[in-house]
Amino acid sequence: ARDFCLTNADSLYEYTAQKDMSGLINIKPKEILIDRENTNIYSINEIRKIISSIKRSGYDYKKHTAEISYRFYYVFINLIIILIGASFVINIKNTGIAFGLSLSILISFIYWGFLQGFRSAAESGSGNAFILLLIPNLLFLGVSSFLFVMARK
Repeated sequence: ARDFCLTNADSLYEYTAQKDMSGLINIKPKEILIDRENTNIYSINEIRKIISSIKRSGYDYKKHTAEISYRFYYVFINLIIILIGASFVINIKNTGIAFGLSLSILISFIYWGFLQGFRSAAESGSGNAFILLLIPNLLFLGVSSFLFVMARK
């Protein structure tokens, strides 16, 4: 075995003490305490603050933008489900309550599956989250409007 003799110039302490570390850490202590993954507990403004913090850190923030877009379209989700259910309630005399209820639940689950698929695509960064979540909403808004109009005839 060889013996190594280090001088002060060779020490690790001297090397790191001479290096400028001011730009290395750009996170405030308050931002460390934020739970960045669990976005369900935050308002949209708080999620926007988290996104700006994540951008400064240089990490991926697509999941959070998808969450904001999903919350924006949440009103349309309720409207579409109501239209699907109402279209079968109007036509209950011709189809029966069991058939109408089961068909509206089936269409609602298919809609939910489409919505979650596009939400997953938005979270992975496959495109603009706002536009990706608009696609299933427009598709099923058309389907539910068609069903509603046909039920009234």
